[in-house]
Amino acid sequence: MSSDDRAGPVSRGGLWTAPLLAAAGAIAALLLVPRRARARTRVARMRPPAPPAIYDLRRYPPRSSEAVVLFTSAARFAGLPDAWASAPELHAILEKESGGYVGRPNYQFGAFARVDQQDRWPEIWTAIQAGTWRALLAEPYRTGPRAAQSSASGLGQLTSTNIPSYYPSGLAGIGIPLEEAIGMLRYIAARYGSPERAWARYGLGQEGY
Repeated sequence: MSSDDRAGPVSRGGLWTAPLLAAAGAIAALLLVPRRARARTRVARMRPPAPPAIYDLRRYPPRSSEAVVLFTSAARFAGLPDAWASAPELHAILEKESGGYVGRPNYQFGAFARVDQQDRWPEIWTAIQAGTWRALLAEPYRTGPRAAQSSASGLGQLTSTNIPSYYPSGLAGIGIPLEEAIGMLRYIAARYGSPERAWARYGLGQEGY
């Protein structure tokens, strides 16, 4: 997030004094805001008109109107076609990957990944952000080959290695619906070019997409 130091002159001697003080105060206030709150603010500015509650659900069922609204906002943020938000292929991937649950941990986290453990998912998010997630994997994954271990989470099951490239706020965006939707669309665009191509390649030569 960048600061904006626009202001008019005050006096010849202190031409920019007041604007600079105001900017410094704004920056200081920003630094006191938790990183996660700043992530929410960043994406909130890009939402098209819609009831605010739509952006704070814990689940966006594939093919539901709530999911379409969320992904329409995500597409506009990412500069991608609105049509992607309702593409059957996108919702087929969403259904396979997370069932539409925000922040859902990968199945390798065992019981943690169950829907009835949703209140504990933030523990996984924190571990992913800190790089300590491997210790929370269930067996046989925890002691299995590191190359086969997965830190995937969220609507599109992006991993800790690709989340920084696709979520607007990087790892701080885990668990934030719009961040996860933006990241999923960006990943599809970068890797496949469209939801149709992503679904056509789903499960071919690798798990998922």
